[in-house]
Amino acid sequence: MKSFTTIFTCIICLLASAGIAKSDGLNNVSDTSGILQKRLEWFQDQKFGVFTSLGIRQLWGTSPWILNVDPSGTDPMGRDSRRPNWDFDMGVLRKGYWNLIKGFYPRHFDAEEWSRIIKDAGAKYAAFYCKHHDGFSMFDTQLSDFKITSPECPYSDHPNPDVTARLCDAFRQAGLGVTLIFSYSDWHSPYYWSPNAPVLNRHYNYDINKEPERWQKFVDFLHGQIRELMTGYGKIDILWLDGGWDKKDMQVGKMVEMARSHQLELIVVSRGGNVHEDFKTPENRVPPKPLGGPWETFWSMGDDTTQELIHLLVDIVCKGGNLLLSAALNSDGTITPSCVERLKQMGEWLKANGEAIYGTRMYSQYRDANICYTQKGNYVYAIYLDEARDSVEQSTLPAQVTIKHIRPIPGSKIFLLGVEEPLKWKASGGGITITVPGAVMKSPPARYAYSFRVQVSR
Repeated sequence: MKSFTTIFTCIICLLASAGIAKSDGLNNVSDTSGILQKRLEWFQDQKFGVFTSLGIRQLWGTSPWILNVDPSGTDPMGRDSRRPNWDFDMGVLRKGYWNLIKGFYPRHFDAEEWSRIIKDAGAKYAAFYCKHHDGFSMFDTQLSDFKITSPECPYSDHPNPDVTARLCDAFRQAGLGVTLIFSYSDWHSPYYWSPNAPVLNRHYNYDINKEPERWQKFVDFLHGQIRELMTGYGKIDILWLDGGWDKKDMQVGKMVEMARSHQLELIVVSRGGNVHEDFKTPENRVPPKPLGGPWETFWSMGDDTTQELIHLLVDIVCKGGNLLLSAALNSDGTITPSCVERLKQMGEWLKANGEAIYGTRMYSQYRDANICYTQKGNYVYAIYLDEARDSVEQSTLPAQVTIKHIRPIPGSKIFLLGVEEPLKWKASGGGITITVPGAVMKSPPARYAYSFRVQVSR
């Protein structure tokens, strides 16, 4: 009996032959069934995801970007190289980096533990960087020996060394959406960085017009690894393609069609341009205004406090976006304790305030000073951002909160999420003033931000 996937793929092929569904090799296959739009609605409902990235680079506590920096110690992206303390012979540095495979053993990696931490944080989806620019595959690719399952890597002696497979299974078991992040570029591949030419920057280092066979081998390798991920790791919700500065030469249209033939509901993010970018992905910044479509800010947690992270999430959501928050990892495969603690605190906040976050959409007046607005059905949520410093132990929720731009249904009840009893309110100018009881002020349902639910006419 043929699977649904096989049958549906045949239907798409028939539609394409009839001219109903088609692709020009650059743009997405026509969404004749509305699948992509439905999936983007699903994505916009999620609001919060957690990103993790594990690989040999953790052994040096650095980034793959050190592989392409110049002797001055800076790279083309302006990042701190944090190179090891030796002479600036890039050949020596790269050889040392590639040899990290021989010492990589994330002995405390636990896919179920990661999933629990991410789930408890209130995240609805999880993202894993299964291959970074350095080319080290955290999955059991059959197209390269530079991988965690290689006999050269001591972790290959683990009963199940395919970290990506274990994470995908654990994420789905926890009810989390699955995002795989994968770099187009592969600095370890001799078909991307040829050993016959000097490496000057992050781009391929030879004339692909003079060596088309070499370049075609890289394109075939790239497409082959994506096929492995799309066919061997269960349902993938989002394929997030990074490092695409040379992607115009990589036959991306053909690759995405192939990926979607195996994953019919796949959302594709091909960073660095509008082609195959189903949603925008600003990195470590929040747009001052909504972007007019689905988007997600990728944010490295760094030293941000819990208060800053919650305010970041609310600011993004009120502008119609999602937050994908990166959690730092140790080389032994554990999430750093400071990240775990902040994720736990975010989860506690979302238990009380998630109704104002998940499944919401942008309200016409999305923000006014320290009050952010979201909307779901005929409810508007006004989220008051407590701007007192994170170190303040006592809540600074005021006795009265004035909210503009909302006109409640006359006689309706207004609630502070997490509090059972409705609050008193009155019309005030172009909005309303809500009275907060003293007991709630002293012991609010959460810290850092407070969500008021207001019923309005559709």
